Amino acid sequence: MGIRRLFPVQSAVIPYILDFYEGRLQPSFGHPRDICISAPTGSGKTLTYILPIVHLLSACKTRVIRAVIILPVRDLAKQVAETIRSLVVGTPIRVVLLTGEESFTAEQDNVFATHDSKCVPPDIIVCTPGRLVDHIYNTQGFCLEHVRFLVIDEADRVIAEEKQDWYNIFESAVYGATNVSESNREKSVSRRSFPLPTIESHCSISAFTLQKILLSATLTHDPEPLKRFRLNFPRLFLASTSQKETREGEIDLRQDTCRESEGAKCESSGKLEETQDSPRGLQYQAPVVSGAGGVGVFSTPSGLKEFFVELIERQKPMFLAHLIKKLGHTRVLCFTNSRESTKRLAVLMSFFDNIKAGALNAGMPLQKRTRLLHSFANGEIQLLICTDAVARGIDIEDVSCVVSYEAPQSTKTYVHRVGRTARAGRPGQAYTLLLHNQIRYFKSSLKSVGKHARNFPVHSSNLRPYTSTYQKALGYLEKKFQVLHKDAFGVPIKPGSANHKAKQKTNVAWRNTSKKTRKGTTCKQLDN
Repeated sequence: MGIRRLFPVQSAVIPYILDFYEGRLQPSFGHPRDICISAPTGSGKTLTYILPIVHLLSACKTRVIRAVIILPVRDLAKQVAETIRSLVVGTPIRVVLLTGEESFTAEQDNVFATHDSKCVPPDIIVCTPGRLVDHIYNTQGFCLEHVRFLVIDEADRVIAEEKQDWYNIFESAVYGATNVSESNREKSVSRRSFPLPTIESHCSISAFTLQKILLSATLTHDPEPLKRFRLNFPRLFLASTSQKETREGEIDLRQDTCRESEGAKCESSGKLEETQDSPRGLQYQAPVVSGAGGVGVFSTPSGLKEFFVELIERQKPMFLAHLIKKLGHTRVLCFTNSRESTKRLAVLMSFFDNIKAGALNAGMPLQKRTRLLHSFANGEIQLLICTDAVARGIDIEDVSCVVSYEAPQSTKTYVHRVGRTARAGRPGQAYTLLLHNQIRYFKSSLKSVGKHARNFPVHSSNLRPYTSTYQKALGYLEKKFQVLHKDAFGVPIKPGSANHKAKQKTNVAWRNTSKKTRKGTTCKQLDN
């Protein structure tokens, strides 16, 4: 894979996991502590859990399901599965992907593949929450009683999109309460103990332990959602992008330092003190972590430069063309807030000379999305326009800049957008296109999480060369969609579409208000 050295978060977490097991899967003492990691996108979080798990499982002689990796979307799950498969070449470890991309029967056949006339279950399962529940209930022999690692990547999104009560069902299967025969249940109870917040439980010796690893760039501020996972004396690793922004309990990626915080049942305590010597300048510490200074720090890459651009709506497509043609960005990832906006903007941008644009959304077939991502990665497409749902967590190399064409709906969404560039220590730029009345709220939102974006001034003369092309594109779209209205950035809205109906509803509401009521009324108030 061309790995020459570890990133700070990897250098901090990987030894911590391996040291507990002392190089073997059977822990020497007690239950392993669970781990929460909040680090910037592109900082190597995926390998942070893959490498130690593969190392520990490679020594196992019997084949049973020992690791379950949960991801919120199919694309990201497929990407993680491919990464693991590249690492287990030459080992007996088997990886199975369960996301619904294949038929349920085909997935069942993959789970129990035949080798030398024997049914061999996988060692690692990479899946989405809903598909995991389907197999727990409907796949005969799908046993999770030997699972040693549960990894929840993009944990904040998995929490927000809780599906089918998947965690309680998973835990029941792990501890022998679901889809298990009487003999197996009796055996599991005697060998696997449920971790409890007691000294006796923490110090007990169990043949089978379960360690949970949660990862995200925007791990939630609120500990209440994490409570459902019943974390066992969790250890928290936090990250920030610079020395000035580093709070107690954070990893400073620019200085290559790492600090960790300790906690029992999601509560952190302790004082800043060095616990051991650390390689490559890494500092292992146990600080006090509380309130907004703890979990919930929104981390962005250290090489990222963040800008906001004040424009009027019709200037936005022209600014995109300016980025590619004059500012030299050859691989631009652009975000909108809806599928329909994504499609129309891609058609509009394709009218500009020497600009190849593509639209990516969650409604597309997975194979088509994969082809489009490959075309973008290979440079065949310069501008990839997508929604937040489909691009989160996906690693696309050498994205020169990210553009938020429409303002992100939350700070968390903003962090995941800009994290698509400046990955793995590379430089990158992020532009957020804003109307004049959006700037104040945008700046205050970033300030509330300790972040700042600089103004990127653009004179109208810089955009004037693209005006004629923009007008021709609008004329074409008007004929194609038989336009009745235009959306916020001047692109025609097709009659009968969701945006068209919303526009009609807004117009009716506006006409029904009196002139006195209209004065000072905002679009936001009408939408409410």
